[in-house]
This record gives sequence, structure tokens and C-alpha cells, in this order.
Amino acid sequence: MLTSKDLLSKQKLAILIDTDSFDNFLSISELNTNILLEYSRLDFIDFVRTPGKTNHKDLEEIPAFTKEFENNKEIHSIHIESDRQKREIAFGYSMKDMKEIGSRIHGKQDITTEELESIVSIFVQAVLLHRNTTNIFITDKKALLKNRLWFESSFPGRPLNIVTLDEGKEIIDLFLKFHRKYHILASWLKVRLLRVFSSTSPIKCAKIALKCPNFAYSSIVSMGFARKLLAE
Repeated sequence: MLTSKDLLSKQKLAILIDTDSFDNFLSISELNTNILLEYSRLDFIDFVRTPGKTNHKDLEEIPAFTKEFENNKEIHSIHIESDRQKREIAFGYSMKDMKEIGSRIHGKQDITTEELESIVSIFVQAVLLHRNTTNIFITDKKALLKNRLWFESSFPGRPLNIVTLDEGKEIIDLFLKFHRKYHILASWLKVRLLRVFSSTSPIKCAKIALKCPNFAYSSIVSMGFARKLLAE
């Protein structure tokens, strides 16, 4: 798993996010998710997402990695292309091995395409992290989270840094604090949050701000204003 030393030594935080998970978060109007995606616009935080369709514009704007296949069967390489980077990274894991791992994790011989893709994302994270292209992988998929330590100790047998949404927010918060980035965020977030808050109930915004005193945007939203809203 990720250590504080590993995290804090980075000059840029690179994050792989699970498109299905974030699509679900956004569908239930999870404000914390909107705020997290806003950080992707900062120069010192890079986001890449797993392939998948979404109806949410903020999520769609995050570049998705693509898989290049060899003989239409095996994944040959992973491609990432955005305004900030263009990379091709050799993959090296077989579909047979990933299907076997999927069967073990899900407890059945025949797994669905969606279940296989979630396993593939684990091995993509292993490759990207090894090449210092990503640092953490945020997902809400229970099978992946339940077995994250097994993946690291058994197969693929290397650090993966699979985290929940809440854990991901804590890591970002720690990174920003250590690198003293809050003063850079302050004026920028005031403007960006107006876009998020404009489509969200002020009462809901206030409740979230009061619950998250350590998260960056909570310092932008006045705690006094939040309490006043709740009292009305």
C-alpha cells in the first residue's frame, strides 16, 4: 500500500479513477465527487479514468486509457492521451491469467464482461503505477476493495494503492497540505465551486461543508454561512 513517504515525495499526484464508480457517485448527486473532479483541472493533479460511457460532462472530460490488442486477443499496450501527456505503456499480462483471477475473486467459473474489465483495471493499475504514471486507483467496487491486499501480495504481486472515494479524498488533502498548495487553490476554488454549487441545494452544500472540515473546499465555504443556512 501507499506510504506517506511515497506520496509526499511526488511533485504531481496522478490518479486512476473507476469510470463506473464515479458515474454512480455523480448519478446520486454526490457533491464530494464533483469537487474531486474539479481538481483534475489543476496542474499538479492528473486524472485518468478507466474506459466506459458516462452522461456526466465533468467525468467525460477526464481522459480514459485505451487498450491496444495484439491479434484481437491479448492486450499489447495501454495508451493515455490528453493535453498534458501522451504515453504508450507495454502491458504484459495474459487474458487467461486475468480470467482465472476473476473467477477466484468472484467465486465462479464464468464471469461477466463487466467483472473481467474490473480485474483488467487492476492489472492496468499495476502497470501504470510501476511506470510512475499513476499513484492511486479510486473505486467503489466491493470485490476489488475486499481483495486489494491479496492482489498486492499474490497476483499481480506488486503495489496497487486501491482506495475508496473517501480514502482518495484524504490522500489528496494530505498531498495538498504537505506541498502547501492550499493558498494556490483558494482563489481558484472560489470560482470553480460556483459552477458546482449553482446546480446543488445550498442546504446540501452547507451540510457537506460542516461534515468535511479538513477537505480543501470546506475552508472556502464559510462555516458561519453554512450554520446560518441550516438555521433558516
